Amino acid sequence: MDLDNIVWTALDRSEAVLPFSPKQVMRSLGFIPWRLRGPIVRAAEYRYQRATYPDPLTPIWERDWDLLVVLDACRPEWMAAVEDEYGFVSDTGTIHSVGSHSKEWISNTFTSEYDSKMEDTIYITGNHYAEGLGQSPLRKFVTAHEVGEWAYESASPPANIITDLAVRNCRRTEWDRCIVHYMQPHKPFISRSGDRGDFTVKEWSTRYGPYHRYFNGELSLQDLHEKFVENLRYVLDEVEILLNNVDAPNAVLTADHGQALGEGGLWDHTPGVNHPSMRSVPWVETNAVDTHGHQPKEYESTKYDDETVKRNLKMLGYR
Repeated sequence: MDLDNIVWTALDRSEAVLPFSPKQVMRSLGFIPWRLRGPIVRAAEYRYQRATYPDPLTPIWERDWDLLVVLDACRPEWMAAVEDEYGFVSDTGTIHSVGSHSKEWISNTFTSEYDSKMEDTIYITGNHYAEGLGQSPLRKFVTAHEVGEWAYESASPPANIITDLAVRNCRRTEWDRCIVHYMQPHKPFISRSGDRGDFTVKEWSTRYGPYHRYFNGELSLQDLHEKFVENLRYVLDEVEILLNNVDAPNAVLTADHGQALGEGGLWDHTPGVNHPSMRSVPWVETNAVDTHGHQPKEYESTKYDDETVKRNLKMLGYR
């Protein structure tokens, strides 16, 4: 056991005997969730939150598209790495996002400046930061956080639910633009274990588990990249179904933000950080044609209790 784990094991044990929470103190000092590396990571975030980004940031509304597939926390090189595996992925380009975190991307994307474009747009999402958009000018807002029972098994909606919601709503609603926001390749890492609705979540990949495995020497940096690319493959299998069951001559694959893996001392993604690892996202132009080969599953409405929501936010690393 390394020094990092020794310290955190001692903190866990002290929680039960001390009249205050040592971990709360450590959190306020920036050690949580990064443990002994916390001050270094926080210093890097502070540096790049005050830096000027070298390239212009691109609002999605300033580009031409009918169907925009948003992949959460995807780097351009991950998309380029799978070009030979998917016929709809080629010539991966790059734009620079208006957010380095989902909350920031949503806040800077769905603004009053673009109300007229939102009025002709439907948005299907698995991202919990979008919940407030139910009162926006969007023609239709659909969230996976109100259907199915996936939240008892996974911190984020599995990709097949997003596909089914998107196909059904695209067929039933008139629209000029459609945004479909999947939660992968964002951790946790998911693998299909049978039919498209059967999946397994790798528990060690929740919260900041992948990074601590790297810090502890259990994973190399290449291993980390490969794990995220594998999660990208998982979601692209569903994107392929989507593109074959929606009509959209100008379809685009992109991301809300990137994912730092040590560049400039940065890790994961944090609001307001002006570094390419978090701002550079893929831009892949393709097309979609509805062959009516897929009949989406109907899901019952579900209201998750507060404890389930809090648990899932914690598993995603947001609490």
